[in-house]
Amino acid sequence: MKKLKLNKVVMSISAVILLTFMGSFIWRSLQTDSTPVIANHKTSVQVEQARESEKITQITYNATLEPVEEGIVSSKATGEIVRILFEDGDQVVSGQALAELDDQDLRNQLNAAEIAVQKLEANLQTTQGDYDRTKVLFENGAVAQVDYENAVTSLKLVKADLETAKISRQSISAALESCVIRAPISGVMDEKNINIGQMISPGLIIAKVKNITSLYAVVQIKQQDINKIQIGQRATIRNEDSAAEGLVKALAVSADSLTRVFRCKIEVDNKNKLFHPGDYAKVAIISDQKAQMITLPLEALAGDEGNYFIMVDDTGIARRRSVTIGEIMDNNRLEIKSGVRNGESVIYTNINMLQDGDEIAVVSGQGENQ
Repeated sequence: MKKLKLNKVVMSISAVILLTFMGSFIWRSLQTDSTPVIANHKTSVQVEQARESEKITQITYNATLEPVEEGIVSSKATGEIVRILFEDGDQVVSGQALAELDDQDLRNQLNAAEIAVQKLEANLQTTQGDYDRTKVLFENGAVAQVDYENAVTSLKLVKADLETAKISRQSISAALESCVIRAPISGVMDEKNINIGQMISPGLIIAKVKNITSLYAVVQIKQQDINKIQIGQRATIRNEDSAAEGLVKALAVSADSLTRVFRCKIEVDNKNKLFHPGDYAKVAIISDQKAQMITLPLEALAGDEGNYFIMVDDTGIARRRSVTIGEIMDNNRLEIKSGVRNGESVIYTNINMLQDGDEIAVVSGQGENQ
């Protein structure tokens, strides 16, 4: 019985020792935590002083990209497509053959026309000789006036027939040349619209050639902005993957009668083929006017759309400020349009741990006084 009581006492003492050891370990762990978030009930934060900087003003629009130069490929002749020499995406040069029509009938006509010209040329040679002899005889009084006049008429008729035959031969030759459809400009083939065996007629669009070494970013300028845009003004064109500089090249003088917007074209160099016709892009037309703005690190912003806020250091007390935001810069900074004053200390760490009125302890950091 005594042995049992002794065992219980030993177990009790062991439990106390274990609890003491665990408590000491937890206390040391808390003391050696490397994250100085709470110090004397104050939240440690880093701050940056809000400073005004110069802002280049710009107007942003959605744009559609179009080729600066576009050629329509169509046939001048009626016929059946027997050969196609291109595919969409092929690079071609001006005058390059793109398709061929069945030309056998025209080739037969051209051969016949060539034979007719040769016969008439031989006939002209004979008639010319007859005329020359008759003229000499007439001048010597050896032939009558009527014979000389008949020789003149015969020569004129043969010459006229020969000229007509040559014109016919030239017309057939031109028609034969039209059976080869050629590229109107240099560029990239697009919108192919023909097949082997298809009958086509003059004017049918069978493809387009697009010169995409330069593109137009086409935007619609609002009435209130039209006086801010000028020919030659700089612009930035962006899509999801690329960005490039451009210049305003064309600006409509009249607004669309329905939408009341002005069509504007910004030319962008595309020799590296970063952009494609038909793509959508963002265009920022840069103004010569400049303004002042305040920017802060993105980390300083909290809340959600329509309810954004920041926290400022009010002599050791965190104060919540509702703000209106502007553009997000490339360096992960944010334009603040309203809600913060120049020179105020804005908190940009541990924002989600703060409530309005909380005490804070400012620690040094890379964000100070940028």
